[in-house]
Amino acid sequence: MIRPSLVVFAVLGVQYPANPVFAQGAPEDFAFGIELQPGPDAVQTLLLPIGVYQETTRDDLRDVQLFSAGGDAIPFAIRSIAPERQALQRSELKIFPIRSATERSVGEINLQIERREDGRLVSITDVDDRPEPEATTRAYIIDTSGATDSSTEPHALIFDWSDDAPVFVSTVRIETSRDLTSWRPLLNQATLASLEHDGQRLKQNVLALGSLPDSYLRVTWNGTEPAPLRAVELETRPSAKRAAKKTLDVTAQTIAAVDSGYEYDLGGPVPVDGLRLTGLTFNTVSKIRVLSRSDPDSSWRLRSSGMVFSLNSDGSIVESPALPISRQRDRYWRVEEVGTSGGLGSAAPRLQVEWTPEQLVFVKRDDQPVTLAFGSRRVETTRLDPQELLAALPSELTGSLTPSSVGAGSRFELGGPDTLRAPPKAAWKTYVLWGALIAAAAFVIALSVSLLTRMGREA
Repeated sequence: MIRPSLVVFAVLGVQYPANPVFAQGAPEDFAFGIELQPGPDAVQTLLLPIGVYQETTRDDLRDVQLFSAGGDAIPFAIRSIAPERQALQRSELKIFPIRSATERSVGEINLQIERREDGRLVSITDVDDRPEPEATTRAYIIDTSGATDSSTEPHALIFDWSDDAPVFVSTVRIETSRDLTSWRPLLNQATLASLEHDGQRLKQNVLALGSLPDSYLRVTWNGTEPAPLRAVELETRPSAKRAAKKTLDVTAQTIAAVDSGYEYDLGGPVPVDGLRLTGLTFNTVSKIRVLSRSDPDSSWRLRSSGMVFSLNSDGSIVESPALPISRQRDRYWRVEEVGTSGGLGSAAPRLQVEWTPEQLVFVKRDDQPVTLAFGSRRVETTRLDPQELLAALPSELTGSLTPSSVGAGSRFELGGPDTLRAPPKAAWKTYVLWGALIAAAAFVIALSVSLLTRMGREA
């Protein structure tokens, strides 16, 4: 006799759908691809483009795969090469005001400079002027010699002035020199500002360094009297070959006005580590808080808060710097005003996020192009641990990795948008019910066959 229980298990075993499993997949399992042309080195790198983040279906990028020209999966790793904020350090620099009672330009002032044998400055004076009460500060020379070594690199200058300094908005020119004679421009139109709003002091006192300075800096105010500096600090970070930060501008979405805020969709899990509001109405000052979440069903989480402003002072536009964010991969962001701080203006501000792309690392097999495939709900890919991969390779191959060594082409379609759609969920209760019905029917048929057979023998 056929056992009904065996029929049930057999039917259920056939009817239950297989759950998604980790697999390498084939190129057609992914929506899009980018052709990569490897360089001459054995270990290749690529900074992931924004399109990968905005087309992925997973926050952990587990729908990204690398394929050879023949369609075979290539092992790879993805790592972050963004600098850690806690690694930033500050050191105070020695500053020397250039004072003169004449109307000569800063470059025409005849300076007497006393230096130590190691190049560090001791004193700077104007040899053509006698000390007079009417002598004013015309510029500052800053000694950066010895502030960095081979293990660190400059990141930003932080200026400080007394709290009772007059309100000002100024653009400054910063030049750098090795010998205090020949100067080259470092920053031409940098803005420093000290403002007051509703009893609060607003400062714009941090200037990012886009290139490395020489041993000395000269800071000159453009058309205004220099601010009375009391200190200048140099912010440094460990030396490394890292990716430059990128920016992404996002338009606010329309939400209910009663919410007193704005929401933004980055299009994917972009790794954000800073943001600022742009397009504010002139002479706007407001206190905000910034929240984010990974998906529309999750709760908002506070990420940062601070003052934002856009001010027009004597033709100079001063905007608040970027708010620092602990590195987040959330897609959805929200900006809210705190209290009645003055409003963000009549127009919805744009959100400008600062982000640093992650780096894909792989060992090339040959000189043929490879395909970076991404965007899929059909497979969950696996990849190597970046630390284990780099530790396993000879140091001469990994010690001089550049942020991106491959040539990347334009995005093209592989499996297309169909691979981005979620497969229908398995209705397991339906399968169980049908399995039970089929098993019951099989039991009835088996029972009927058994009865008919017995009746035939008795007859």
